[in-house]
Amino acid sequence: MIKEPKTIETERLVIRRVYSTDITLFGATSDPEVVKYEPWGPHTDVTQFMEYINQVFDKYENGDITEWTIELEETGDPIGMINVHNISPTHKHGELGFWIAKDYWGNGYATEACKAIIYHTFAELGFQRIHSITASENLACKRVLEKIGMKFEGTLRQYMYLNCTKRKELSDVNIYSVLKKEFN
Repeated sequence: MIKEPKTIETERLVIRRVYSTDITLFGATSDPEVVKYEPWGPHTDVTQFMEYINQVFDKYENGDITEWTIELEETGDPIGMINVHNISPTHKHGELGFWIAKDYWGNGYATEACKAIIYHTFAELGFQRIHSITASENLACKRVLEKIGMKFEGTLRQYMYLNCTKRKELSDVNIYSVLKKEFN
């Protein structure tokens, strides 16, 4: 199991373990537009986000999730989070999830962070497959997944409750994946 997330540096980003000071990301998790396609949020007060951060710390101890904060290398400002969850050590795969604060959309940060995490899971953790699911109507996420080399596998119909339907009806999601042998 994965016990400690490694710090990963890219050209513009530092992808590092979550710290309690990342509470500054509360503004993003309380923004309905940022969490529109998530099954959680928006957080209505800072204690909800702090509870989430504490859950991440607990999961670090158990080794059943890897979660990182994405920060700008130039300023040290946290701009989002990325994780690999639903990990199967036996089958050598996991699921990629991420979000970026709205002020930083459109700069390629999600693509850069996702590429780095996928490389890490293949090169250092021995994974053979990474997949990601996204709401069928989340075009920005689909573009990121395609840019990082993931291929569309299909639609999971009425799969999960998301904020885009105010969690009143099950949403269709698309599943994308990339295999180690396909990733450059």
